[in-house]
Amino acid sequence: MLGVAAGLAVKRGWRPPVSLPVAVVLVVAFQAALVPWSHAVADSAWNSPYSASHLLSAPLFAALVSAAAYSDLRQRATGLGGPWMIRLGNWSFAWYLIHEIVLRVLLHVTGRPDTTTGTAVFWALVLTVSLALAGLAYQCVEHPLERFLRRVGPRAPDRRRPDRGEAVAAT
Repeated sequence: MLGVAAGLAVKRGWRPPVSLPVAVVLVVAFQAALVPWSHAVADSAWNSPYSASHLLSAPLFAALVSAAAYSDLRQRATGLGGPWMIRLGNWSFAWYLIHEIVLRVLLHVTGRPDTTTGTAVFWALVLTVSLALAGLAYQCVEHPLERFLRRVGPRAPDRRRPDRGEAVAAT
């Protein structure tokens, strides 16, 4: 919801406080800061420092979304419109549903990594497996179901304005 609100604010004329490159650096730096935080905070589930960080990271992600939307409105090249970025966007809902399950299963199977290298390998594995499953879920479930629902579901009303000739003929 915050991303939608930020995007709508930009569409209505609000200018984000930082540029897209600065917003990217802020988000990446904050996420990188969570790595030592996860070692400093006692945590039985291991990843809850990330969960606890949601409130702290929300303004940074809002800045990222609004800076990207502002760049799009200004028609600046951002690299976000390429085929792989569009594909990842299509997979994002399935990834949202799947990644936590993959994380929990891999934690159960492998245990908590105890080295920095082990942690990096673990997260790379979580990312790879969850993205592969998200792509599969999108291709085999979400996209076919969406096409089916669009075909059999109600049609959106035609909201185009009649041109002057159609308006006169209607009266």
